[in-house]
Amino acid sequence: MRDKTALPPEVLRNVCWADVTPDDPFNFVTQDHAKLTAFSDASNRRLGQHQSRMHYRACASEYLISIRERVPIYHEIDQAIGDISRHYVRLMLPVVDKMGRVVRLVYAVRIVKGATSSSS
Repeated sequence: MRDKTALPPEVLRNVCWADVTPDDPFNFVTQDHAKLTAFSDASNRRLGQHQSRMHYRACASEYLISIRERVPIYHEIDQAIGDISRHYVRLMLPVVDKMGRVVRLVYAVRIVKGATSSSS
């Protein structure tokens, strides 16, 4: 985000974005990905580098819908990866450049129930 002072820090920590300029969605790069739960920080990583194939494929599909339709997308996600689970909501907004191309997806995340491990 260009002007990080526009939002208070307690809100900004829940706001991330993805560079969606590459042709291949698995090469989209996540930026400012807050480490909100026990899941890994995905900042400065390509989507295809995520540890869970199911997760990065689902994200790529959601991103492509938002890009193609040029609409915000709201999700409520109750997720389990291995023995870790979490429940969160996400609002994803497509951002266009001066040429009208979607170049970024900005998303805000609110944790409903933080990551828990069944082995804890």
